[in-house]
Amino acid sequence: MKYKTPPKIILFDGHELEIARKTLKEFPEAITVLDAGSFKESCVELGEKVTYLVSSEDFAREYAKVDIINDDNILDVFSTLEILNKNNVVITLGEKGCIFRIEEEIFCHPAYITNAVDTTGAGDIFHGAFVYALSNNFDFIKSIKFSTVCASLSVEKIGGRESIPNLNEVFQRMDNWDCNIIKLK
Repeated sequence: MKYKTPPKIILFDGHELEIARKTLKEFPEAITVLDAGSFKESCVELGEKVTYLVSSEDFAREYAKVDIINDDNILDVFSTLEILNKNNVVITLGEKGCIFRIEEEIFCHPAYITNAVDTTGAGDIFHGAFVYALSNNFDFIKSIKFSTVCASLSVEKIGGRESIPNLNEVFQRMDNWDCNIIKLK
């Protein structure tokens, strides 16, 4: 099938592996993001090929074969995922924020402290927000902050779809949040 305009960004979730393989082959110029929410072999295969591997704590823990991710092993877990994906790795850690590399340094972006009512869909909202941010040419740090804020707003409401935040509340929270990114290495 020919497209007038090929996609610029494609989000995968590890399901429908054959379609993902075909899509990667058909659109090699597209920026690709993998929502590696849970450990499955399809996520491992896609994790090697995408532009951004955005891993949940569960996927990272299982892939790195550790029981928990803590201060003692977080850099080793991150390095293990970077062996899988040589491009860009982000590990989301729920209320502990997320970690990522910029050039030679690894950072932790804090989570927005909020009163979580229901975490259903927060990971999906983070990933969707990340793709939205990339598609709107946000820089990497702003993309992470935007995604973090979207997820924080989502956990304040009950339900998956009902918890998708609107852009006005996202940008308002972003503007009012002076977060400190922590250098880990």
